[in-house]
Amino acid sequence: MRRIAKDNKAGFTLVEVMLAIAITLLISGMFVSLIIATHSAYYTTYNYNDSTDYCQLFGKIMQDKILSDRQDSSFTSGTRKYMMNSSICQFTTASSTVPIVEVPRVTNSDGTLKWIFAVSDVTFDSTTNVATIEITVVDNCITPGDILYTYDVTFWVPNLVNDAGASVGDSITISRGVNHQVTSGTTTVDNYEIEVTRS
Repeated sequence: MRRIAKDNKAGFTLVEVMLAIAITLLISGMFVSLIIATHSAYYTTYNYNDSTDYCQLFGKIMQDKILSDRQDSSFTSGTRKYMMNSSICQFTTASSTVPIVEVPRVTNSDGTLKWIFAVSDVTFDSTTNVATIEITVVDNCITPGDILYTYDVTFWVPNLVNDAGASVGDSITISRGVNHQVTSGTTTVDNYEIEVTRS
């Protein structure tokens, strides 16, 4: 009887192939997770930084408007009121939708605003003439309702004085007015009017 010799060809066993596939899938899964985490971190950081730019812009607009009121010769007495109209993301005169300065709105794909800006506090120190306007930024994009941060706009409002330090002419004070609370998700934030009073 004649024996048939086995052909000893080199190759991988089924166990080796299955092990190689399992390792490849494990590494691929970790790589995809890393890509997703990196993308999420980038988008979150981009959202935060972009909202910071808009918040600083609104703060500068508020500061400039109040300082221009101080120099306005036709405004010698009474009160001017301003507010952050959160529904349209504009800084306006109270009870108006006409913006003092038009700022482009940044919206989500469904047309809703990415962030909600609200004036959460207004303080004025009459001894130093320093005003602080606190702006709260609420996320309306990635995690609606999360407060991203609070930004303080602090500036000095000059009052005219003589050499003896006595006030000359009218003075200006800044205070918070009516509260128009705004809601995003389950979060409700105060949104005060800014009242500029000359006396």
